[in-house]
Amino acid sequence: MLATLLAAATTLTGGLARAQAPGEDAARAPVAAAEDLSPVLVVGQQPGPGLWRVSDGDHELWILGTLTPLPKALAWHSPQVDALLGKSQALIAPPQANVSVGMFRALTLVPAWLRARHNPDNQTLKDVLPADVYARWTVLKSRYLGHDDGVERMRPVVASYELYRKAIGRAELSADDMVWERVRTEARARKVPVKSVSLETTIDDPKGALRQWQALPPAEEVRCFAETLDRLERDVALMRSRANLWSVGDVDALRTMVDVDPEGACMALLHGMGSLDAQVQKLRHQLEDAWYAAATESMGANRSTVAVVPIERLFRADGMLARLRERGYTVTEP
Repeated sequence: MLATLLAAATTLTGGLARAQAPGEDAARAPVAAAEDLSPVLVVGQQPGPGLWRVSDGDHELWILGTLTPLPKALAWHSPQVDALLGKSQALIAPPQANVSVGMFRALTLVPAWLRARHNPDNQTLKDVLPADVYARWTVLKSRYLGHDDGVERMRPVVASYELYRKAIGRAELSADDMVWERVRTEARARKVPVKSVSLETTIDDPKGALRQWQALPPAEEVRCFAETLDRLERDVALMRSRANLWSVGDVDALRTMVDVDPEGACMALLHGMGSLDAQVQKLRHQLEDAWYAAATESMGANRSTVAVVPIERLFRADGMLARLRERGYTVTEP
C-alpha cells in the first residue's frame, strides 16, 4: 500500500521520470483567465500515429507509441495495427511496474499515511499558503473541484494533484489507456499471444519513505504548488493540442510537445526523497532492460511482432529506439 502512499508521490512523478515541460520559464497566463480550453478536441474515429518499424533481415518489430491523456470521445481505430496483428506471432505489452510494501506492513502504515496526506496541526491550505497563492487556488478550486472542502486540509502537494486530476476530466480528456486496451482485445480475438513486461518490487523501508515524505520542506512544497497553479491553465490547453496531434498521427509536431505536464512542477521536490528516488530510478532502468530483452527475444523468434509503449520513450535520445539501433537493427520512422 505504499503504492497508495505514493499515489501522491509516484503518481505525481509519473512513476518513471518525465522531462520538464518546454518553455516552463516563459511568462505565465493569469490563473483567473476565462475558461477557454481551446483548441477544440478531435473526436470520433481517428487512426493515431503510424508505427515505427524495427527490422533485422526478414524479422520485424512494429512499435505503436501511445499517449495519455487522450480525448474521452476518441474512437481510435488503426487499420495498420489490425493488419499487423493479423500477421504477427506476438504482442508485447507496455512496460509496467508494480510497487508494494506487503499487505501486513501496509496495514500498519495506513493511519500514518492518512495523517501524512494532511497538513499538520489541523491546518488548512489557507493557513499554510501565502495569501496571494491561496487566492489563486480558490479560483481554480471553484472551477475544477467545486465545494470539495476536504481538499482544504490536504498538504499542498496532494491538493495540487487533486486539482490536476479534476482539470483533466473537465478538459474532456481521459487518462485511461484506451489504446492499449483495444490493441489487447484485438490480439486476443486473433489469438495472438500477449507477452507482459512487468516488474514487482517492494519498498525497502516504507516507514523511512513516509518520514521523508513528511519532511518535505514546507517552503519548497508551497513553491511547487504555486508553480502548478501557474502552469495548469496553459498546460491543459497544450495537452488538448497534444492529444489532437496524436489522434491525427502528426508525429513530427508531437515531438515538440510530448513533455507538456503541469504535474511536473512538483517532480523535483519528490525526487529529492533520497533513497526512495534511488529505488524508483533503479526500477525504471530495470524495466527498460526487461522491455529490451523481450523485444529482442521476440524479434529473434518471430517473423513479426507488435509492441505498444508510451510514445515519449520513443522520442528520447537515449530511449528504446536508440538501444535497438545500437544493436544494429534498422529503425524506420512512421
